[in-house]
Amino acid sequence: MKYKLIILTLFISTSVFAQKAKEKLVYFKEWHLPSTVVPASINKYEIVYAPIDLRKVKFESVRKMDEINLEPVKLEEDRLKNGSIFNSLALNQFDYLRHSDYWDTLLTIKISYKDVKFKVEVKDNRQKGDSIAAYKSKLTAYCEVQIIASDKAGTKYYEENKKHEFPITEIKTYKKQKITSRKLAKDLIVSRIKKNIEKYKEDLYEGVAYFTKYLGKPLVSKLDFYVGKTQIPFYLVKKKKGYDFTEINKLTSEYMALFSLPFTDANLLKIQEQGKKCIEFWLEKTKDYEQSDKKDRKVLWALYANVISANYVLGDNEKTIFYNAKVNELNSRKSSTVFNEMVQKRIDLRKLHTDENGNFKRDFTSVSFSKKNKELLKEHENYLRFKALGYLYGGVETNEGDKHEGYVKVNTELKSSTIKDPSYLDGKSATLLTINSLGRINKRMFKAKNCKYLTRSSFNGGDTGSIHKYVPVKFSYNANKEARGGAEIQTRKCRFAFVYVESSKIKMYRYEDAVILQKPGNDYGESTSSLKFQYAFKKELAKFAPDCPEVIEKIENGEYENDIVSIYGFVSDYLECIGIE
Repeated sequence: MKYKLIILTLFISTSVFAQKAKEKLVYFKEWHLPSTVVPASINKYEIVYAPIDLRKVKFESVRKMDEINLEPVKLEEDRLKNGSIFNSLALNQFDYLRHSDYWDTLLTIKISYKDVKFKVEVKDNRQKGDSIAAYKSKLTAYCEVQIIASDKAGTKYYEENKKHEFPITEIKTYKKQKITSRKLAKDLIVSRIKKNIEKYKEDLYEGVAYFTKYLGKPLVSKLDFYVGKTQIPFYLVKKKKGYDFTEINKLTSEYMALFSLPFTDANLLKIQEQGKKCIEFWLEKTKDYEQSDKKDRKVLWALYANVISANYVLGDNEKTIFYNAKVNELNSRKSSTVFNEMVQKRIDLRKLHTDENGNFKRDFTSVSFSKKNKELLKEHENYLRFKALGYLYGGVETNEGDKHEGYVKVNTELKSSTIKDPSYLDGKSATLLTINSLGRINKRMFKAKNCKYLTRSSFNGGDTGSIHKYVPVKFSYNANKEARGGAEIQTRKCRFAFVYVESSKIKMYRYEDAVILQKPGNDYGESTSSLKFQYAFKKELAKFAPDCPEVIEKIENGEYENDIVSIYGFVSDYLECIGIE
């Protein structure tokens, strides 16, 4: 229920009838009971995104005659997700899960985007009485967002599908004059779009994210228990010659001050105990005033209005309705039923969430995950933010044994003009980001040759297998042996290589598209993308399985190819042959 609406309609007669009573509003904190019942067995929730079809976003002309020719814009899926809704979905009575395994105790909140696009429009901009044509052109962004909350069985507890259009830029004048040509208005907006397309793309991301976050609020209201605030009016009686309202206003003010206390059992008890005393006092004071007297009736109105509010706070529904009728009798022309409606809503919601014995089906007062969920959701926001930049959760262990955790990215190309050291290129280094308690980002570089391991995993906690190890790799040979006295020249490069197999007999890694095999005793790996593997694949592969005739036979029969899947099969066959699992 809209609180502002309650106040306006509930005591609309104040300014006309109770001119000597000054309205004061307090926020009464109480448990918000949702209008939809989610079974108590469901106590965890996740947020997932439906696959987003982000074919290039086109510029759509609103009018066929204004059709324009602009290049489509490519949007990034992770950018749309980044920061879109997590903060607004910190539910209290469901523990937030990082991973997305479906089970019976899980509520899944699924978000999907449809028809994200730009819209271009040229409109008549003539003012009333203008004889000369005038036009304006504008660029807007459009999206459609759907949110569905359901359980494993497909039962839907919430569904919302809303469309949203928001302005990006508009042109009304050209050289400080009105635009009198429709074609000029169209050409001007097209020219502005071409010059500022990157900025407008950012505006589109921001607008879609803001709208999605806004859609999270009604979902929380409909599904979750939380401490809500309801505006409740109380009245202080203004001074008037011949009347002394000091005692009335003092006690009323002291009672109102209690509503600013934190929401705790002890403070609720104080409000209840003081409320009972105030009701008794206000009702006793009504005996001092006559309903037949016009001036007294205004004071009676204020006293009974306070009694209504206090009884509502105490949860005494019958007395709230009774004294609401009493107030309406004092001014039948401005009577109100809003408190009656509030009481009925409270009764209906309580009935919805209690069993036949009047006990709540879900013990929402004993457990609150809100703070923990907010922290996890913030972490998830950061994850999506950095994932869009190529980072994942992970850590680095140095050769000295020091361990560092944060968001990790293996550097495969030079991203920053400020980094001059070429050793930070092509997997020779990794960037680690950490975030302190103030939200400040700290960035560090780690060279592969100075590290033992690097790990990366997805937010959901599932291991992506992305474990990287510092591996010196022999990529090629120098063909000009005689120039070096017949010595074989190897090119060794240190890389963060993806770990596939590490055993005492053979090791297998991958760096980008290259498969790397390492023999026992060697301190380097060999790339199967090197020239010698390309020209003598069977011969070179056989060197890695010298003690297994069965595998050698498969190599000679051409059962293995020079690709990662086939070579992994070779390594698995070899380890099985020699009895290592």
